[in-house]
Amino acid sequence: MTRVAYLESADQPGLIVEYIEGGMMRELIAAGVAAARHWDGTDPVRELG
Repeated sequence: MTRVAYLESADQPGLIVEYIEGGMMRELIAAGVAAARHWDGTDPVRELG
């Protein structure tokens, strides 16, 4: 199981910190980063896997 938490602070508007714990593999994270680099803002729901 992979647990994910998103944190934000009123002192830092617009900043969201993502914590990932558990079985998420580096390849899956790298795929998400690569997809985000070329995302134009359309079709926001993606399935990775």
